[in-house]
Amino acid sequence: MTTNIKQQEIRGELIKLNWSMADFVKEYDKHYKYKSKLTEESFKKQLSRKTTSSGLLDAYLDFIYSHREWLILGNIKPCYTSDEHFSAEFNERMKGISKLISDKVEKNL
Repeated sequence: MTTNIKQQEIRGELIKLNWSMADFVKEYDKHYKYKSKLTEESFKKQLSRKTTSSGLLDAYLDFIYSHREWLILGNIKPCYTSDEHFSAEFNERMKGISKLISDKVEKNL
């Protein structure tokens, strides 16, 4: 998954949670026992900068996917992860199929 797609995914999950960026930073910091150096300003920049580390964005997504509030909503973590061995077009189509399946499962819960 590209940086831009991960950034969009994070924004989408925040919308599902009805969280602002400040809410995310507060929950993230609380999870890490207030030792996180994350600020609302740095988080905003990380969600707009093309050079943001893919690993950092993955960590944010993992945090969201494991958060109690996200799980209470009955959300399902998308299962497809991109593979560098496939073309970008193939990965995008597979991600779309995975999202479609996840959305249908969520509607039936």
